[in-house]
Amino acid sequence: MGSYTKPVLTYHDQAKLLEERGMLFENIEEAASFLKNVSYYRFSGYFFNFYEKGKIDVFSKGVSFERIKNIYLFDEELRILIFALLENIEVTYRARISHIHASKCGPLAYLRRENFEDGMKYDKWFSNFQKLIERGLRNKEGYVAHFVRKYDSVFPIWAALEMSDFTCLSMFYANLTGDLQTKISNNTCGVSRKYLKNWLLVCSVTRNCCAHNARLYGRTLSTNTLIESSKKQIINNYMIFSVIYICRKMCLDKPFWNRFLNGLVEIIDKYESDIDLYRLGFPDDWRELLES
Repeated sequence: MGSYTKPVLTYHDQAKLLEERGMLFENIEEAASFLKNVSYYRFSGYFFNFYEKGKIDVFSKGVSFERIKNIYLFDEELRILIFALLENIEVTYRARISHIHASKCGPLAYLRRENFEDGMKYDKWFSNFQKLIERGLRNKEGYVAHFVRKYDSVFPIWAALEMSDFTCLSMFYANLTGDLQTKISNNTCGVSRKYLKNWLLVCSVTRNCCAHNARLYGRTLSTNTLIESSKKQIINNYMIFSVIYICRKMCLDKPFWNRFLNGLVEIIDKYESDIDLYRLGFPDDWRELLES
């Protein structure tokens, strides 16, 4: 195992190091103050598109700290917007899935392994569900303690899914029988169950990225988004625009979607001189695609 020998630098020295590598500054002390609150390591994730071709840690001519800082701030605001949108979608689909499941199968049918397509996947989901109960008790969630105490930890489906995070919700839907998946997809965004299964997964992965403050700008997603064939040529299904695009269809709260879109346009206009929407997978006609 190799030893790590790089020294710890002061914030001012971190900024000076960037200057030595060719980065331009309007005010190096303000840059040092920014690095103090963000960290050099986190900020460096936004450097890679600005190095000279074939060189490491040498910036192209004219690259300024202020431009990359604005890209970082744009990414931060974009992440907050998308996180709120995904939260709205998560709450909506949690409510719709639990109600449709309960109406068709009863409030406790989810407790029977035979009601799901894959028993092993169900076991994995149920094991995670038990951990969510324990977490709810630790966090003193009143409704969790109520069902544990009064009903011997037997939760109706609507309470069970209320505890579920987006990942668990996606896993739950993906393992439902085909007829239930179709009923849910028909009564939500109106796409085939294959698409909704993928979209819930993509949204859950993206939600986790946002929750952990991960970079979206220039990021290649770990899960590809299913896009209808008529749009495959113009939408890169491994970039964040593909997620925004499917959210347009998944979001059943149209006033909320309109507020999201207005916020998106606002931050793009705010940072338009510094950002490159291509790095997020935005096609030229992105506004038309999101407004239609």
